[in-house]
Amino acid sequence: MKPSLTGNIPSLTPLRGIAALLVAVFHFQSYLLRFVTKDESMFIDKCYLMVDLFFIMSGFLIMHVYKEQFAEKITLKAFKKFVLARFARIYPLHFITLILLVGLFYFESLKPKGLYDPGAIVSHIFLLHSFPLNREVTWNIPSWSISAEWWSYMLFPVLCLFLAKRKVQAIAIIFLGIVATYYAVLYVVPRHDIYDPAADKLHDLNVNYDYGFLRSIAGFMTGMLLYLLYGVDRVRSFFNSDILCGVCMLLIIFALHKAIPDIFLVPGFALLILTLTCNKGKITTGLNNKTLHFLGDISYSIYLIHFLFIIFIEMVAYKFGYRYHSELIFPFFKGAALCILYLLLLIVLSAVSYHIIEKPCRNYINRKWQANNFELQKVQGSLKDA
Repeated sequence: MKPSLTGNIPSLTPLRGIAALLVAVFHFQSYLLRFVTKDESMFIDKCYLMVDLFFIMSGFLIMHVYKEQFAEKITLKAFKKFVLARFARIYPLHFITLILLVGLFYFESLKPKGLYDPGAIVSHIFLLHSFPLNREVTWNIPSWSISAEWWSYMLFPVLCLFLAKRKVQAIAIIFLGIVATYYAVLYVVPRHDIYDPAADKLHDLNVNYDYGFLRSIAGFMTGMLLYLLYGVDRVRSFFNSDILCGVCMLLIIFALHKAIPDIFLVPGFALLILTLTCNKGKITTGLNNKTLHFLGDISYSIYLIHFLFIIFIEMVAYKFGYRYHSELIFPFFKGAALCILYLLLLIVLSAVSYHIIEKPCRNYINRKWQANNFELQKVQGSLKDA
């Protein structure tokens, strides 16, 4: 797998932070209050697609970190270290947020159904809740993607070895796999949404608790192939352009605003990742500031903590007589102000979560089981958010 690229890819850290905040805004409008109607813009309503950006980015970054470990063969030692590092990265915060939600459920004596389905807890513990095991989305809703990504990790060593040993054939087969998997998500898998009987006719990528693992695998494999493009000198030279990167950003914003079919955002996200990683100009300089890097560092906490925060706000609001319903539209400036306040508080909570839960747990697990030092340096350095 030549060329062998090393070093940091700092531009993706801010992107991950921005994407996590957009998912948080998406759920704010979906569960607390709406201040932008669908007629005005679909931008916020389409921000569930930021998860697909995460999946592609994850495949790209995991290739960057681990491709050399599985280039010759898959040894038990290398696989165990890989699994340990990924487990340390994603599981502790997932488990703790689940426990907090379950505790809140019993403390508030909520009805054991729907979101708070005790029968779904086991699937969350074993990261199986992106498979069609539950009737609806349950507990910490964003965590379905953690389940989906975990199973993409399990496929990675095999795909990586295949690419190393049979590059041309592997690229062709993986590309066909990507097309087939996205097609299955859009048109084949059943979409039984008990809240929206018309969901099976939507043909979008918004599957999660049922067949979300397919969505993750497709995005992850896209990121892996994208990394191979990044390894070509001519590609990096061609995509090192502020204009190209800026145009790509504007096109993605426009596509979300106008609700362009979801599948067109997949190559758009791939192009965005490629242009950002190749860019050495003003856009990279603008993104690589302390504030945006800080948001990128705590992006995983933002992603997993925000729905727990929304549930808490919803419970408090309910006690004061406020009940969300989709027909209630807040004035834009009032709603935007409340959303900004929510984001600011969320950032504070996520920073606390990152420093007292996420980072210490990850470091402890890696030290306890003596994960590879080279691996840790890369993960804790350039790829904290992989």
